[in-house]
Amino acid sequence: GNSGLGQVVRNLLIEERPDGPVWFAFDQRKEFKLAPRLADLLSFLASAEPAKDRKEDDLVGFRTRKEILAHLEKTAGKTFRPQYVNNLVSLLKKTLRKHDERILILTHRQKGVRLLLTQGGAHGLRKASDLGR
Repeated sequence: GNSGLGQVVRNLLIEERPDGPVWFAFDQRKEFKLAPRLADLLSFLASAEPAKDRKEDDLVGFRTRKEILAHLEKTAGKTFRPQYVNNLVSLLKKTLRKHDERILILTHRQKGVRLLLTQGGAHGLRKASDLGR
């Protein structure tokens, strides 16, 4: 099992409100909103496929930095330097720490970026097809 990972989100609520901001809640805790790019990044990480090489854990897998960059460019309709991914991920990590004391995002030099979220734990998520699969 994932006993090594004490900090795991089992339930992530994603609510897009008509007035613009996207609201999130981890494990039925207090809701918070994120700026559009951060919201987009978090949703994209939450919709990752199950980890291929780790049959023993039931979390969503890594998104490569290349994948993330392509997704961000597609949604923004412009190009970014690869470094932009790392900057945005750092900002997301820092922002999430204000709302949740757990460390919920892992970064790995080769594999990329991963949200510690149970597979199937994201609710209210736009369909994967809308997320630029």
